[in-house]
Amino acid sequence: MIDLNVKPSVAPDPTLSPDGTQQVVAESGIVKLRDVKTDNLIATLRGQAVTDFAFSLDDRLVVLLDNTQTADMLDMATGQVKYTLIGHTAPILRSTFSPDGRWLATTSADQAVRLWDAQNGQMKRVWSVGSALESLDFSTDSADLAVNMQTVEC
Repeated sequence: MIDLNVKPSVAPDPTLSPDGTQQVVAESGIVKLRDVKTDNLIATLRGQAVTDFAFSLDDRLVVLLDNTQTADMLDMATGQVKYTLIGHTAPILRSTFSPDGRWLATTSADQAVRLWDAQNGQMKRVWSVGSALESLDFSTDSADLAVNMQTVEC
């Protein structure tokens, strides 16, 4: 049986950090973190079949999704995995950072939205939403999280 709620394993397009100084490129199971100005390689991570990623607005963190139920949070200064988010029971589909950098929200094929402390990876809240969601976004003040036209209070 094919689960239609799970995204295929397709590498995302190369993405620039919010300030345009760093780039993440994922291809053939390798993730490269690069300094755009100098073209120097910050780090290379092997074995990462990345399907999506997101930068924190301060460019310090990037979360890597790999079509599994966990996600790796990278420290851009070191290029190392800072922690792994564990809690979803099906592949994570999307992630987004709050504008203030305090929170990371993820949604998964397990029909749940999870709120994580972006600095230490601790799960803070879980909402069961009854369907696999493809989009979520924080309000500009980071107080609310919009999920498929519904809003839940952080």
